[in-house]
Amino acid sequence: MVCFINHDFTLVRDDEADKSLKEFMCSDAVKNYPYPALVDADKAKSLLSGTSEKNYDDVLALSRFSFMGTDGMRGKVSLDEMDERKAFVEYTTNNLITRPLIKAASHAFARMCEERNIEKKVCIGNDSRDLAFDWALETALKEAFMEAGFSVVNLGVIPTPYIPCYMLANKIRAGAVLTASHNPSNQNGIKFFLDSKKLLSDGENGDYILSAYMVEEALNGFKGSGKCDVCENVDYTDYAADFLTGIVPSDFAETVKNSIIYVDTANGAWSVTAEKYFSKANIKVNLLNHKTEGFNINRNCGVAEIEGHTCFSAGEIESSPEVVQKVYAEGKNASCNVYGIAVDGDGDRGFAMKYDKTSDSVIVYDGDAEAYLVSELLGLKDKKAVFTIESDIMAGLEMQRKFNLEPVMVDVGDKWICNQNANELALGFESSGHFILPCKVEGTNELLLSGNGLLTALLSVAALEKGIVPFERGFSETFYTYYVNKNLFRYGSELWKQDEVTICEGFKSSGFEMQKVTMKDFNVLAFYAKENDKVVGLVFIRNSGTEDKNAVYLKCCKGFEKRLLPVVEKIVSVHKDCMRDVSREEVKCENEILDLIKKNGSVKAEQLSFSTGVAVSAFHALVKEKVICCKSDEYFLL
Repeated sequence: MVCFINHDFTLVRDDEADKSLKEFMCSDAVKNYPYPALVDADKAKSLLSGTSEKNYDDVLALSRFSFMGTDGMRGKVSLDEMDERKAFVEYTTNNLITRPLIKAASHAFARMCEERNIEKKVCIGNDSRDLAFDWALETALKEAFMEAGFSVVNLGVIPTPYIPCYMLANKIRAGAVLTASHNPSNQNGIKFFLDSKKLLSDGENGDYILSAYMVEEALNGFKGSGKCDVCENVDYTDYAADFLTGIVPSDFAETVKNSIIYVDTANGAWSVTAEKYFSKANIKVNLLNHKTEGFNINRNCGVAEIEGHTCFSAGEIESSPEVVQKVYAEGKNASCNVYGIAVDGDGDRGFAMKYDKTSDSVIVYDGDAEAYLVSELLGLKDKKAVFTIESDIMAGLEMQRKFNLEPVMVDVGDKWICNQNANELALGFESSGHFILPCKVEGTNELLLSGNGLLTALLSVAALEKGIVPFERGFSETFYTYYVNKNLFRYGSELWKQDEVTICEGFKSSGFEMQKVTMKDFNVLAFYAKENDKVVGLVFIRNSGTEDKNAVYLKCCKGFEKRLLPVVEKIVSVHKDCMRDVSREEVKCENEILDLIKKNGSVKAEQLSFSTGVAVSAFHALVKEKVICCKSDEYFLL
């Protein structure tokens, strides 16, 4: 059943529908659509206008509404009391994660499971940040599932990959984790797992159905089939540590015994489990940022602070994260190899680092580099190497050339990798540090397809210790605009059309041929740049599905960036001018930050007139946009 909704999540009345919308609502495309779905009426109207020929199937595909982004829902936490419909509006307009939103999503997921005759049992966990809110969202999550008649197994603070791992080991088909991954500490969110895999957008187990059920509950009330009072707390950290022991090479401790290793667990989900693993495995490391206090997760630490860097030069060390500073300082004086490892808040992404004496810098090995290192370390070959559109343009080419791995490019988000055929997959990866290595779950015939950030980085360090060298990188840079009105950039919008023209004209004037790239996500605008019929570059634009930002990406073979950067920079300039929502508190805070820096030369968080949560988000955005940098809790212009 397809329902048409307004932006306040009320159903569209007949008198609100114009002629073209009424015709669309009565079309075969809508009548024959096989799954429950919501349609954004305003978006549908926009798509229906301006053309005499209507492809209703395309209009339906493009105007369906989902609360889920690239990886579940994420946003700023608010504990304000409100009903579900208000919670939906606050999420879509102000990016707020609230108790009623979590409960509505969990009820909807429980309904999906019940309709598929899945046993009423669910495995849950979290990345520790909810501690700062006195476990309010975890309580809402448990309550929602028990209200729906589900018994709950709560693994507590645990890295995300161990949710599907526990599910496979214990034959539990439903799972959920509270996390906002690498996002700032004032944010949280939720991801769902069905049969150990994340939900895709479409299909019989997709996000569109989940979203439709959420709104239906707000309109008609929750209709649970009976309450359950069973909630079992399970400490899974010992198994999580032993799981690594079974995959990391048995000679790892001996291999690195003369090396120095710093491990940054981002004050998140790996904090306790990592310490337990290294102790059990008798591996000497220096743990950094391993206190789970909720408010400190990802705070100037973890993958988020390193992502986007291929190295940190001597001149950048002072403003770099602690783990980089430690690796650099130790490496300058050490006669042995010095490594760094950083994971993100929920632990499914990880980067390896190494001090390089030749360049006097800390080299960063992101997901692309790690995939190559691990492929050679483990002798992976003759299957598929699946990577996302965000990966280095050279990654797939080199995986095929060196290891005979068939390159397959998919949309952004590890869910597209996790839903591959496990028996055909050698590995999956994206530059952000998601790295999926099919791993056998003890006591089963099941293969786990879930990113494990610490495992990824440890295997990469093992490869580096054995002298394995990653492929020669292409050029890669991402340009962010934060706190945007995402509706301005979507398929067919005026800004979309303007960007298309900019790319077409820019490629032509720079002497490139052009080829449009079609992704499963309709709202990704992507073009290959070709020369002599060979792909040499990729420009693509998308709204983030996990943060409140728009991103413009340039990936190209070395040497072509000078001709392609002007095209990208023109697009970014336009996006910063027209997409930023100046009414947002974070944007006002950014302006105050920049004014104070210009006046005083630097600024600290306590000098701002905004709340800590807003300040954290504003600082994070300005750092990622490469406007400011942080040195010892003080911020300066770059």
